[in-house]
Amino acid sequence: MDPGEDEVAKFNRARSDANVVLKLGLYAGSCIAVTAGGVLDYFGSTVNTAADDAEIRQQFLSMIE
Repeated sequence: MDPGEDEVAKFNRARSDANVVLKLGLYAGSCIAVTAGGVLDYFGSTVNTAADDAEIRQQFLSMIE
């Protein structure tokens, strides 16, 4: 368990009213931000990498649950 997960687990043990699940990924790189139809969207290889990583992580988590 990484140190951040341990801190979240300690926080959850101290609270009986809610559990907090923290999933965070930080990516750095260039992207293009576009507003079309009132919706902000991002494009670029960094954005695609982050989205792919999130999808793979979600598939893995659904397999082990």
